[in-house]
Amino acid sequence: MQKRYRDLFRSLHALHVTEVDYKITERGKTTVEVELAYCFSQASCPKEKPRIAQKLTVTTSNVITALAEPSHRTDLQPTPWEAGGLVFAQESG
Repeated sequence: MQKRYRDLFRSLHALHVTEVDYKITERGKTTVEVELAYCFSQASCPKEKPRIAQKLTVTTSNVITALAEPSHRTDLQPTPWEAGGLVFAQESG
């Protein structure tokens, strides 16, 4: 799971995401439904930020052990950077 999240945040960083929030939308005994909201580099984030819904299996100490299909995907899902790392080409100068 660590590699998956490192890849996700590496991709968001490469996309120049400036803000990331995790919000719990539903909590079960061993699962948590969350939304990861993010904002691309802009002067200010829009009121309705793009977001990714996730369903996580967690331990009692809130360690993520598995990722499953969320109950409700957002309109933007699946995003290309959810499934793995992206390759970025950036012009210098």
